[in-house]
Amino acid sequence: MEIIHAFILGIVQGLTEFLPISSDGHLVLVRHLLNWGDEGLIFDATLHLGTFFAVLYYYRAMWWRLVKTLFRRGTRNDEILLGLLIVATIPGAILGFFAKDLLEQYLRGLIITGCGFLFSAVLLYFADRNLRGRKKEHSERLTISQTIGVGFLQAFALLPGVSRSGLTIAGGIFSNLSREKAVEFSFLMALPITGGAGFLALLKDFGGGGGAFWPLFVGFVVSFVVGLWAISALIKYVSKNNSFKPFIVYLIVVALVSFVAVKL
Repeated sequence: MEIIHAFILGIVQGLTEFLPISSDGHLVLVRHLLNWGDEGLIFDATLHLGTFFAVLYYYRAMWWRLVKTLFRRGTRNDEILLGLLIVATIPGAILGFFAKDLLEQYLRGLIITGCGFLFSAVLLYFADRNLRGRKKEHSERLTISQTIGVGFLQAFALLPGVSRSGLTIAGGIFSNLSREKAVEFSFLMALPITGGAGFLALLKDFGGGGGAFWPLFVGFVVSFVVGLWAISALIKYVSKNNSFKPFIVYLIVVALVSFVAVKL
């Protein structure tokens, strides 16, 4: 595997894991358009771990408080947030554990990827409409039932083209969170699911080789650095009450590219 491949795919993973446009879908599409083969399970795991450490680093103070809450009584808000994050992670963890291999074997084609992009665009469109038509005050946090619903939306992101961040942000907005709170909860949810996917893949491929050190190192570092930038950029973007329309339009375009690319 060439280092330039690792560099480009690290950028793709870092950008698209947190911007609401689907990392898995873009990895599938970029590899097809550039005629690159699959670099192996351990490489994809390394990319996911790069974005895992990006979100861990960005929210390090908050996660440190939440970890301490596991072992001693914390503030009421931290205890509730920790409980909600655990509940939100359960649907995706269960589906990922039992169905991820099946989904990757049979549902990784460009048609499925394009449909996933469109599905993400539709959810973001209706989330935008929800915000424009909202008249009541924003909620500060999700209820248990709303958290379960957002968790199930996150589980759909196992399909390529379906944006994990896009669906969970939309789910938070449908549950009456502000843009900022929906993005924050989505990014906090990303830690266990991306970390779990990365470490599980490493365990499955442990001892199986996996490629040279430098491409893995480059992919990890690039996805980490670009992921940090993407988190910061999206938070700044939504803090100005900007619409998700640019992402919606982009998802529609990349969906059409996916459908056309089937013939290439």
